[in-house]
Amino acid sequence: MKNYKIVKIINICLGSIFDLKLKQYPDFKKLNYDKMLELAFANNMMIYSDGFHRSFNELGQDAREIIPDFEILQKQWAKENGIRYDSENWMIDILMAQIKTIKPDIIYLEGTEWSIPGRFFPLRNNDNLIKILKEEYPFIKKVIIYSGYPSTITRLSNADFLFCASPGNLNKYKSQGLDTLMQSELLYHSFDEIILKRLKGFGKQYDFTFLGSSRAPESRYYALRQLFEQTGLRAWINEQETVAGNNSIKQNFRNLLKRAFQIFNYDQVNNIANLKYLPIKIRNIFYEIAKENYAFKGVNRKNGFPTLLKELYPDSCHPPVMGVDMYKILSQSKIVFNKHADAAFGNVGNMRMFEATGVGTCLLTDTGTNISDLFEEDNEVVTYRTIDEAVEKVNYLLDHPHETEQIAKAGQARTLKDHTIMNRCQQIDEVIQRLL
Repeated sequence: MKNYKIVKIINICLGSIFDLKLKQYPDFKKLNYDKMLELAFANNMMIYSDGFHRSFNELGQDAREIIPDFEILQKQWAKENGIRYDSENWMIDILMAQIKTIKPDIIYLEGTEWSIPGRFFPLRNNDNLIKILKEEYPFIKKVIIYSGYPSTITRLSNADFLFCASPGNLNKYKSQGLDTLMQSELLYHSFDEIILKRLKGFGKQYDFTFLGSSRAPESRYYALRQLFEQTGLRAWINEQETVAGNNSIKQNFRNLLKRAFQIFNYDQVNNIANLKYLPIKIRNIFYEIAKENYAFKGVNRKNGFPTLLKELYPDSCHPPVMGVDMYKILSQSKIVFNKHADAAFGNVGNMRMFEATGVGTCLLTDTGTNISDLFEEDNEVVTYRTIDEAVEKVNYLLDHPHETEQIAKAGQARTLKDHTIMNRCQQIDEVIQRLL
């Protein structure tokens, strides 16, 4: 076994919820860096746990996590280490100093947003963070990037390996020429079972719940509206405060083209999206049309432009939650609803699948071409193809509580066996052993 030092770079995610969470700890600023980081992870202030470094440490490797956009935390590290930084560029200045100090062999970027060309170094707008890190610090042997959501291949430049959260995401990159740049592999999201120690003693208080983003104007938004109308759904929901007519001229023109191209049928749209000789921007528009056509199958979109769900259904909507608060509600739910983002394009594997099953709740989720890779349908999770079918299955499950409980137990057993953070870190370690 080859030993190495690995640093995972993550972000806060859901900043507005994070800010509310941070206010619960008024003495946070008085702590040193290590205590701040420990408290943040222990109280699940962010979307990610510290399971990555715990698992790698168990595997005999030296692992750390850096959260570059956690301002209070990062500036405390800079203070303790005598690091000066520009007030306008504190994020990248402190991150670069941390990398220089830790001297990792492996950089693991959680998300492609860290490697947008020109993001951190405007004078080098064609270069991404990966290239600059390798130039500045020759001790870095490999850079691995994880993509949970489709992006452009320019963000992957100079990386040594790509992990993707779904087959559709991976195939999208492959269609852009990924295989000529680097090796890649599928790496699903996972569940950190340590959270179960904090959820003991909670009974089932809610029949049917949803936790997450409405993703308006995507199909999930309209699916939720139908469920609010036809079931007793309760939701802890994150919504963007957007209104009609707020798009840029560029986006309005793009939407106009998409409406014009609706004359093509489903198969024609798919074929055109894959024509290599068409300009990439035109192909991307057709890809978006195909994606939306697929996502809206079985979803009623007759309700017009999205209105905030909390305004339409104030008695059923609650403020968004994260961390332990989120897991607590999941564990107290008999059934949790899940619908993937439109970009999933028929694939499944988002974080909610593993979070809900991991805490022992019956998951009702949209099906996908790869569902059998993760769970056994209608035995470990319950799947639907249309929202009408979802409504029928919710009613059935609530009328048959013993069957619902058995599915929940089977789903949890599968997740704790095959979908833990340790499972994923072992897969990452196998790749690193090959790369070094």
